[in-house]
Amino acid sequence: MTVHQAIATNPDEDDENPFVEISESVQLLARLSIVMAIAFAWWVGLNDRDSAPYPISRLLLFTLYTAIQTLPLWYRLPGVGLLHPLYVIAAYLFLKGTIPSLSQSAIGYRHIPGLPAMSAQGVAIMYMKVTGLYILAQIFTYFGFFTGRGIRWNFIEFRNRPNIVTYFVIASLVIGLVAFWLLIDLSGGLYPHLKNITRGNAAKVWVKDASNASIYATLCGLIVLPPAFLMLVGKNPGFNPVFWALTAISIAVNYLTAGRRSAIVSAVIIIVACWVLRTRTVSLARLSIIWFLLFLSIGIFGEYRRSNWDGRRRVNFSAFQDNDIGEAMEKTWSDLQQRRGGSPVPLIVYRVPKYVPFKYGMNYVGYINRFIPRRIWKNKPKGLATQCAEVFYGRYGSGAIPMGALGEAYWSGGIVAIPIVFFVWGRILCSIGTFYIRFRYSAIACMLYLLTVTRLEPSELSFGRWVYVVVPTLIILFAFGELVRARHPDS
Repeated sequence: MTVHQAIATNPDEDDENPFVEISESVQLLARLSIVMAIAFAWWVGLNDRDSAPYPISRLLLFTLYTAIQTLPLWYRLPGVGLLHPLYVIAAYLFLKGTIPSLSQSAIGYRHIPGLPAMSAQGVAIMYMKVTGLYILAQIFTYFGFFTGRGIRWNFIEFRNRPNIVTYFVIASLVIGLVAFWLLIDLSGGLYPHLKNITRGNAAKVWVKDASNASIYATLCGLIVLPPAFLMLVGKNPGFNPVFWALTAISIAVNYLTAGRRSAIVSAVIIIVACWVLRTRTVSLARLSIIWFLLFLSIGIFGEYRRSNWDGRRRVNFSAFQDNDIGEAMEKTWSDLQQRRGGSPVPLIVYRVPKYVPFKYGMNYVGYINRFIPRRIWKNKPKGLATQCAEVFYGRYGSGAIPMGALGEAYWSGGIVAIPIVFFVWGRILCSIGTFYIRFRYSAIACMLYLLTVTRLEPSELSFGRWVYVVVPTLIILFAFGELVRARHPDS
């Protein structure tokens, strides 16, 4: 049974969409945003003197991709709600990818990092080819989702014992805080750690054996669960000082674990998703305030990292001082614009398989390698992002360059692999949706669903981050006897 069939045949008692119904105001806002984004791209692309070659063709492809990628936002697909996998992914890609890169997408690119000799016409054609591949991937994601039956999930069950959430929250909080303390201890204290998180992984300075650093960082991710659960099932969480204290701790620890600004966004997304699931509605005013504060934080924390790249031991906090709103917004927009042009996908499409052989799916098999400690497997293959930096950019020992889901799929098997990978991805999303439909009356199951739908995508980096949070969560659930094998799997 597909997700939309499950909703049609097993609706809630009040006939509401279990994924939270999309209100008319939210859908109107989404449609206006999409139309304005496309109109802005056409206006800039046709009037900017620095626009890359073939503006009409590029803008037509951009319009087609945006329309297909945002389909769940502007068209009422059967069974799709605010927390539906397709809706969440479409909103995330539009807000994080399309909007920040709007001007650059309209003007086009005149060079590809790693291919300095390619002509402007060749660059434009290459980017149009990449856009076409993104369209192909999105189409097969929808195809896999709406033709899939999904896993039935009848082999497990959640016991939903009254006190289990309290125990789970306490266990998650204790484990997360202890792991964070151990991570700080590896850096030599709080101040050295504040300096350490501004460095890349290869440049971090540890005063003790750091072989367990990734494990500690993984367990720090559990710190988001306590405020999320309080939002989901707590009594009046908005008026509960404990909830706000845990939220502040969660956001701080998520950022201070590795210094990634995306960690702040991820923590806030989880808590906001719990809020939407609890209230079954969306306050556009409150969401706008949250979005605005997150937008400002990107520039401020980015400036903090840049101001601490020097080799001095003293931590520079100037990024948090003497900042007005306009300056913070300018820094954020500058950061987002600088991150747009560095995608390795065009370079991968150009070099594979002419100069670099296909991986023939072995990159996906190798996902499991990420979780085997190198001290156990001395010759463990490097991660895909590190391989990308070395193979395509010739950068050895200087960090990693994530390829994203499309880049990994193309390196796996070219244009043939993209339909296969994203069709399977659509099937996986269908199974994620059926999991929620089956267990939506369990708060813990809802939390697992939200952690998955907001973090998982078919790329090594995303898969690793998802596993690092979900697997410890499952271990705790099994340990407390909350998640068990179903006694009657055919029921």
